[in-house]
Amino acid sequence: MKQFLLGLGIVLFCGSTTSAANWNCKDGNQQFNIFHDKLVLVGEDGNVSEYTCRAGYCVSIKIGADIWVNTKRIFYEKSDTGAWIKPKEFLSSSFLRLNNKDIWISPTINEVATPFTNCEKL
Repeated sequence: MKQFLLGLGIVLFCGSTTSAANWNCKDGNQQFNIFHDKLVLVGEDGNVSEYTCRAGYCVSIKIGADIWVNTKRIFYEKSDTGAWIKPKEFLSSSFLRLNNKDIWISPTINEVATPFTNCEKL
């Protein structure tokens, strides 16, 4: 929960610093289409999720009887000047607010970034 709130605060405070390039990256059976302001993730089951992004932090919120919040933090290779060159890895986290107001934090929160296996410019 702290990671999510910190990430969301940074997104709102800092703004976007990504390069103008759009990317198609893969991680196993998942496909990430990364744009400067959004992420479209196609999961291994074929489900498509859209995230709103800013400064490398991406958030997806699904509201129904329960509320799902999923985040992806994308890390980039950087040039000598600090400009973002290419996506290299990501961190994931999620939590669920149940209808009865309990909050469930996913046990699959990654403490180590997952590298992309392949990234190409769109």
